[in-house]
Amino acid sequence: MPKESMGAFIDAVYAIAITILALEIKGDLSTDGGFYHFKYIVLEYALAFTILFALWIQHRRLNQIAAEVSKPQLLLHGFVLLIICLIPRAVSLVFDNGSSGEFLDSGIGADMNALGGLSGEQTVERIKPLVNFFYCATILAADIALLALMLLIGHTSQSTEQIALRHGKLIVSGLLVVALVATMATPIANRYFGIVLPLGLIFETYLSQLAFRSHYGRSIA
Repeated sequence: MPKESMGAFIDAVYAIAITILALEIKGDLSTDGGFYHFKYIVLEYALAFTILFALWIQHRRLNQIAAEVSKPQLLLHGFVLLIICLIPRAVSLVFDNGSSGEFLDSGIGADMNALGGLSGEQTVERIKPLVNFFYCATILAADIALLALMLLIGHTSQSTEQIALRHGKLIVSGLLVVALVATMATPIANRYFGIVLPLGLIFETYLSQLAFRSHYGRSIA
């Protein structure tokens, strides 16, 4: 398959995912504390948008360096996009169940209260870790799938651009795994670890030169 066709499909899926993400925002401010909760929802949306944008950049660059899309690459592209489509749903769970720890009446917290006779506080304690884990696992799975795609493309392309991209991707993925392990061991909301994706992209050139100094030479002070 021509990489141009794959690139157009990648752009379309990410555009749809970002659109769904925006539509998932709950805008009802009529209840008490609604505006306070809405501020956190906007923060969650901004973070999720930034993560999707960072994943799109990496995905498009990988597609760009391939001469053409082979069948194994096509399958991996499809798997990545499948996970990307799950990210808006993962974020909607965060929206429904309260980014500040308070559940909305329409969220799964209310459903569990009705079924199990649990108090709101008990429901938060039981569900919030699962919501965070699903959110984090979805983003991590997308990044690992992109890493696998990069390694697959690497077997057919060994240009300087491809090697530099591989180094940068390895560093960003490594930071993501470290951040996930660290946040799972702390009481901080796990989902915020995803900020390392856009930050890693911003500083990936410097980090690549720092980590692979023997390959690039001492080009950084």
